[in-house]
This record gives sequence, structure tokens and C-alpha cells, in this order.
Amino acid sequence: MSESYQSVKNFIRAQILEPGLSVNTLEKINPAPDQIENEFISLGWRFEDIPGETSKFPKRRIMSPNNRLRLLMRKSLVYRHPESVNAICRSKDLTRQYLENNGVQVPRGQAFDHDEMPRACELIQSAPGPFVVKPSDAAGSHGVTLGLETLEQLEKAWNEALTHAREGSKILVEEFVAGMDVRAYVTGDTVVAAAARLQPFVVGDGKSNLVELIKASRQRLKNHAYWKRNPATARWKFLEARGYSKTSVPAQDEIVIINPYIVLRYGSSIVDITDIIHPGIKEIAVKAAHSIPELEVAGIDLLVTDINDPTTARVLEVNTAPGPSMHKFATYGKTRDVELDVVAYFHSQFLDTLVPKERRQFESKLAREKRYASLKKKIRGGVSRLRRGRDSHSKRGR
Repeated sequence: MSESYQSVKNFIRAQILEPGLSVNTLEKINPAPDQIENEFISLGWRFEDIPGETSKFPKRRIMSPNNRLRLLMRKSLVYRHPESVNAICRSKDLTRQYLENNGVQVPRGQAFDHDEMPRACELIQSAPGPFVVKPSDAAGSHGVTLGLETLEQLEKAWNEALTHAREGSKILVEEFVAGMDVRAYVTGDTVVAAAARLQPFVVGDGKSNLVELIKASRQRLKNHAYWKRNPATARWKFLEARGYSKTSVPAQDEIVIINPYIVLRYGSSIVDITDIIHPGIKEIAVKAAHSIPELEVAGIDLLVTDINDPTTARVLEVNTAPGPSMHKFATYGKTRDVELDVVAYFHSQFLDTLVPKERRQFESKLAREKRYASLKKKIRGGVSRLRRGRDSHSKRGR
């Protein structure tokens, strides 16, 4: 299994260590929902509360300036697709079928009912490993076991998957694809951001042991408001299986993966690769999003051995509610406000509903309103400064 992470290590060396990238600095986290609302309002859209919405994060309705388009918003998610789209993408097995029907490459594998472990054993014995076992409705890596190769490991992984599987779901047994996890954020026909999600790692200096290296890696995140809340977390059983212990001293520049999972709360690193990933991989991501009817904004998860080679890419999942955080708060490289790309996409859909005369009138009206708002802001600023000057003069007079 050690070679399974070689592509990740190659990427870390080529895209982080050799260019000398340092962790981004972030003083304050700007909530994406606020930015979305402000941007829509500046474009003439309006928000409406939905009667009867009592959840912690209630849905709101967003209306286009001419009321022809109606969107829904919950937290930082803006959409107009029906609930059936969410149902498809919640099921990894069903998503897999839609992807395969559209000619999208996915890891080889099979779905089994909860009582079909004997059939899964036959698959393990007849195909080369290693394998991944997970519930078809898994979220956040819950119930997922990576890299198993024996029947004994399958039984343990199967039971782990069952503890997290809902009634009526399936257990998926898939080939373990050696590669790097990539998230592509798709709006319409465009990948507006792509990021490599790396397992937590440390780099040896030939002097420090693993505990000291992990502590130092956490210290480097102290100036990043988002990532300092999600420090790198080691899985010592995973490390011990690879010959490491807490007292191990990795060699100079030796890259050590300390946790097999890319879950953000475990301290995985995010590297923006939007400008360097092969266009063919972006095309695969868009094709995957289009495989699900009526889905317009999606987070496509891929495993990629080489970001310059589309033939090494396999699509794992299609997410209907992709969070913007990994792109907004990337650990390394550019940060991207993908939520504003979503606003721009839906606003362009609205503009397409207008005939040329209507579009000219709307854009002229919007420009006038923006100039007026800017003028009001300047006037308020001038009045405020004038008042402060008068107050200061009055105090001096006393």
C-alpha cells in the first residue's frame, strides 16, 4: 500500500516543496452566505423568507429582477434543481450508474445488499486488490475502509460499513485507485475552481521525530483563521503498519503521510490547481456534472494519478451541495470565491431570459442605481467627516 500514496508524494514535492510554497495567511473568515446575498442584491435580485421554514438553516427564496427565475438558498448553497437530484447523488450506487451510462470513467466495483458478504468475498478472491469498502450513502468518510486485500480485512470492513449504512442502502466494494483526490467545482459548463485535497503529511528534517514534526506543522497554520481550527491529526495504527512510530525520525525531505483520510477536520491540505490541471480533466468533471439531469452547480470528486494526464482520472462522487470553503480558504496557492461564480452563473441565466431591448434597459437601470448608491455612500462619508470635524472643533473650543 505504500506505493498507493506515491502520486500524492510526487505532487507534494513538485507543487509545494520545490516551488517553496508556504501556507496562506488568513486573518478573518468572511461568511459565504453574506457575500452571496450582497452580490445578488447588487445585481437587482431580492430575497424572500419561505413561510413554515423552521430549521436551523432555513431555506430562502431568491427572485430575479423580473421574477422569471426563482432560486433556493440554504447556507452557502444556491440551486434550483428538484429534490430527485439530491436523492440520486446521495446514493453512490445510483450515481455510479448515471456516470457509467454517460461514459464517465469510475473505479471498477460492485454493489451488494447488506447480507451479501459471501458474494463480496468471491469478488475479492477473483480480482486484484487492494479494495475500498463503503456504504452507498456514506458521508464524510464514515464507514469507509481503504486498501483491504484479505477476506479477514473484508469482514471487518463490511461490519464497519454496516454500522454507518442506512436501511435500504448498499455496500460498495471497489478497486482502490492509487491517486490524488481532486475536487472540481462546476457551474454550468465550466470548472471555476479545482483543488487537490491532500492527506495530512509532514516533511522530515533528519532531526525531529514524528511527534515533533506534527507539532511544527500545526504551528505553521497559526496565521490561517480557518486551518488553525483543523490541525493535522495522525492515525498511529496507519503509521505503525508502514513501519513508523512516534519516535521515528524521517530523513531530510522525506514525505510521510500521517493519516489516510482527506477529511478537512483531520487537517488535510488544500492546494489550488485550477490553472495547472489538464483541460481534459476539467472536461471529465463537467461531463460528470451533466450526467445528473437538472444539476447546475456541483462538486465533482475525482481520483487522479497525474493532473497532467486525463486518462488517469476516475470520478468518485457528484456532490449537489459543494461547500466553497476549500476553495475560499485554500492552504496553498490561489484562493477563489466560488460562491460569486455561482451568482454570476445564475445572473447570466436571468439575462438570457431577456430580449435585447429588455437587457439594455435593465443594464442601464442597474448602472444608474449603482452610481446613485455610490454617490449616496460618498455623501454619507462626507457628512460623517464634517460632523467629526465639527465635534473636534467644538471640543477644542471648550
